[in-house]
Amino acid sequence: MEPEIIERGIVVALWALAMVSAFAYLWLTETPTCTRRTAVKATPLLAFAAIAALAHAPVILIIALALSAVGDIALSRDGSRAFLTGLIAFALAHLAYLALFVPHVSRVEHAPIFGMVIVAALAIAIVVPKRDPLTWPARAYAVIICAMTAAALSLPFGLRGATVGAVLFLMSDLILAVRLFHLSEGTVRARMASYTLWVLYVGGQGLILLAFL
Repeated sequence: MEPEIIERGIVVALWALAMVSAFAYLWLTETPTCTRRTAVKATPLLAFAAIAALAHAPVILIIALALSAVGDIALSRDGSRAFLTGLIAFALAHLAYLALFVPHVSRVEHAPIFGMVIVAALAIAIVVPKRDPLTWPARAYAVIICAMTAAALSLPFGLRGATVGAVLFLMSDLILAVRLFHLSEGTVRARMASYTLWVLYVGGQGLILLAFL
């Protein structure tokens, strides 16, 4: 069998694994912390990183996907230290995406930049709690993800999939912040927020990956 056919089969299998595990995690979002929950949550982004590597995608994209998987692992655990680790991993992933997007921006769009400044300001003022050990890390994170999204909104037409993906990623993080800081555990709203942000997150990451394959 030709190596290209084998490689194509592996890529298809990895896409299937990512989709199945992403779907399976919906049933685990509100379950207690355990190894199975962590493994299932990390699988989609690990599969995406493997797909990017097999497709010889830009190294910085592979790094961003791998860092996102690290963030997923950290956020699947309990405690402020795990949350901070996840926050740092995702902040680095967004910086990697920013480095990936900027070289493809031929013309800076000022409207997206202005819009993201407003989003960041509102997130800092309303969503992020003002008196919490994680206040300043969360505020810095809001600025980083908005900068990444502003760059994505200036991408050319051929990379609009990444633009949509970045916006979905931003929306998932905003919902996550509301879920963590403003919704009580065990409520219907908290559960629906968990489902929604997970779908937006995996979908967004998948679109970014597809745009650069």
